[in-house]
Amino acid sequence: MTKRAALAALLLLGFWNAPASARAITAANVADILTALQRAQPGDVITIVPGEYALPAIRLHHGGTKGHPIVLRAPRLGDVTLISKATEFFKVAASDWVFENLDIAGACTADTDCEHAFHIVGSADRVAIRHNRIRDFNAHVKGNGEGGRFPNDVRIENNWLFGMHVRRTDNPIATIDVVGGKRWIVRDNLIADYGKTFDHPATRSDDYGYALFFKGNSSGTLIERNVVLCADRLPHQPYTRGLSLGGSATGPEFCEGSCDKDENRDSTIRNNVVLACPGEPGIYLYRATHAQVSDNVLIGTGGIVAAAPDTSARVTNNALAGGDIVAQIGARLDLGHGVHGSSQPTAAPPTFAGQRIAAYRAYWDTLAKPKE
Repeated sequence: MTKRAALAALLLLGFWNAPASARAITAANVADILTALQRAQPGDVITIVPGEYALPAIRLHHGGTKGHPIVLRAPRLGDVTLISKATEFFKVAASDWVFENLDIAGACTADTDCEHAFHIVGSADRVAIRHNRIRDFNAHVKGNGEGGRFPNDVRIENNWLFGMHVRRTDNPIATIDVVGGKRWIVRDNLIADYGKTFDHPATRSDDYGYALFFKGNSSGTLIERNVVLCADRLPHQPYTRGLSLGGSATGPEFCEGSCDKDENRDSTIRNNVVLACPGEPGIYLYRATHAQVSDNVLIGTGGIVAAAPDTSARVTNNALAGGDIVAQIGARLDLGHGVHGSSQPTAAPPTFAGQRIAAYRAYWDTLAKPKE
């Protein structure tokens, strides 16, 4: 039987799983939004009417299906702002959700109370967070296991993740904080101004702030074409790092399976630009096995640092303006015959990064203006 004939047979027998009831839903107020999310079916597209909405914590325990996600969106970026004081705003525990074109703001009086804009857990495979502007959370996107299951194939693409003030909390800081999970993609994001205050030297593993890290026996991660500014519109804070595989390690009870052999494996960091992390690594590898680090531009950072005996990485064709490539505590690096560039820490970023940064600064300054 040909593939076309088999498809026709499935349709006739009623076995094809394309959702016949997928709907285009318009939500014009808070009640509409909450009802649409509660009743959403695979293939539904929920479009929020332009406006500003204060929402409670949202828990999504049902989802779409592969090829038929549930979409929550604004017509255009800038049309819809969602504001929340919830510790975890969206907790997604089911697969195939898409969130796009949304401005999302944490509005907690105490920074400790605004933990996650998105908490992706358990079987939330194939969730996509794309083309949003998310601000003022400790971890704008958090991923980890629940019930022994970890989410896979999540995509975080073309977002701005940033803060409007220096955060004051003892909680871990990483705009993207992922423990476990396979084949996550983090691509084309701008991550900026995520530092937190310190009244003591960094002594605990969670003291260091990161733009992002993947740890907890995660694997197959792709981190590419992101622009990271440890500090830009906000004052620089110490102990603030850029991109990381391994982070500052994981408690054994939180790992996917075991972290005995590594924190992350078989992952790639490429074509990113990391700026303004003085004294700390722009890229940090800790217990990261078989990592590939290539074609990144680091300006005004502590360079690329690999640590721990089970860290192994091929590090090639990176451009460093400030800092160096350093292996510590037995880490093994293949430098690809030393094909790396270096220049002064005041070097200008690549054109594409400069354009993104200029747009971010203009938007940040607009938000920071006192309201009349």
